[in-house]
Amino acid sequence: RDSQFVALATALYGGSGESAPVVRLLAAAEISRHRSAYPALAHALAARPRTPTVDEFAHALASGAAAGDGWTLQAVANVTRRAVLVLSPLFARPMLVMPSRVEGDPAAAPPLAIALVGPGQYAALQRTAPQEPVPGSKR
Repeated sequence: RDSQFVALATALYGGSGESAPVVRLLAAAEISRHRSAYPALAHALAARPRTPTVDEFAHALASGAAAGDGWTLQAVANVTRRAVLVLSPLFARPMLVMPSRVEGDPAAAPPLAIALVGPGQYAALQRTAPQEPVPGSKR
């Protein structure tokens, strides 16, 4: 399983990332349906030795043949309408991927927090699934 999608699924739905295939498919569908929102992706793909199209990339992503990357982080931010916060010792400062294709205030919902712990290795930082109140607490 691709650790980026496991981390994002855990942040979105809780658990241990069982919903990673769903998040992968959501990202692939977002990129395929809204390819005009990703012009830099098309440009980056054209610079590769074998020039895949955005549709070929989305298909490879959906089938599991392509790993999660910055484009998939952007797609997940767009489809969930939530920012994705990536913390990493590899970065000088945290990276915040804001939804770029939505209206309204994405700051209204907490960001999906994940960690990049090594090249291509992601982990969830928190679970954003609803929590039951602690008995006796006032919420």
